[in-house]
Amino acid sequence: MSIFSTSTQETAAKLSVSLLRHSDVVPADKAFYEAGAAARDVGWNNMAFVFFNRFEIELKVMTKSGKFFDFKLLFWQKELKKII
Repeated sequence: MSIFSTSTQETAAKLSVSLLRHSDVVPADKAFYEAGAAARDVGWNNMAFVFFNRFEIELKVMTKSGKFFDFKLLFWQKELKKII
């Protein structure tokens, strides 16, 4: 497959995955959620599972450390329930 024959969704998924290395700039919970959603849309189910799993771990860490606003946690919990 040529690099020029990739779809727009696949390119967006690749960009979302590449943003994961910049978690010091991009919030990690948002980055892993977006990468998981983009991977799922393209059909990369194994990668989507790993990213959503990491996203869930980030939520648990935020819950235990208290580094979140309640409305933010509620939003992510609703989004996670839609996926599962």
